[in-house]
Amino acid sequence: MELYGVEPICKVLQVAPSAYRRYAARCRQPQLRSQRAQKDEQLRPQIYRVWEQSFCVYGARKVWKQMNRESIHVARCTVERLMGDLGIEGVRRGKRVRTTVPDSAAACPQDLVRRHFEADRPNRLWVADFTYVSTWQGWLYVAFVIDAYTKRIVGWRASSSMTTDFVLDALEQAVYDRRPSQADGLIHYSHDAILSTFRLIDWMLILPPEQEQAFIQAMQSMSEERNMPFVTSIERHFLARGKAEGIAEGKTEGMLSILRHMLTRKFGPLPEWADARLAQADPDTLALWSERILFADSLEDIFETQN
Repeated sequence: MELYGVEPICKVLQVAPSAYRRYAARCRQPQLRSQRAQKDEQLRPQIYRVWEQSFCVYGARKVWKQMNRESIHVARCTVERLMGDLGIEGVRRGKRVRTTVPDSAAACPQDLVRRHFEADRPNRLWVADFTYVSTWQGWLYVAFVIDAYTKRIVGWRASSSMTTDFVLDALEQAVYDRRPSQADGLIHYSHDAILSTFRLIDWMLILPPEQEQAFIQAMQSMSEERNMPFVTSIERHFLARGKAEGIAEGKTEGMLSILRHMLTRKFGPLPEWADARLAQADPDTLALWSERILFADSLEDIFETQN
């Protein structure tokens, strides 16, 4: 530039000298740039931070909502434009799979719920279903039981195969944690009768007599409806986020995300030492901790090391 001068170089490049001088001045003095350019420079690191903290799965809509929750007021179209400039995007969910194949010839118990998913006390209505998480290592299936009164997941289990056993494990967690009795009048609503009849009978044989009678009464309420519209904010957040993160990070990260969410639901924000333990855990350890979560009174009970 000093050897040939500004004007000859701009003439060869077909750029106006005044345009170059304006650009050079803005590089030396950023405050001379337009308000939009200055604002974009401030927003880019914030957008990237929110996207990265979401395990790199949030799209423009969720990044925009999170930023506004943090009092960083920005238009959604601006977030979309800047995410494009940064070369980042959210995870797209794959196509749905059919997890239940109903037998139209099989007898179906009477529907006692009638799509009224409300209860006046705990252990009055449990709703059970299972969903799936597509990961790089294969499908991860998640079974859960929700108490309609507290709107909380009282039993859950993750598995790499869609079998009756892992559904029963989730149900067993709920039974042994809540200890329902026949006097509770518990109704168990299961989407398309997700439990295998023979495996269910085997499992019920090991229950104490009082709980066995209570559960027999509850199982008589399984609905014949093909769809379960019981979708709470808990379920949306727990399942949808688990799916997306599982797609992006693999089965281990999907299990880790679900376990972290359940711990936060029960004990509140996790301390740094708990986050560090979770980050360093292997899949077998995560599975062990998930078995303890419903019965533990503190985080120390979950993370304790067995001799």
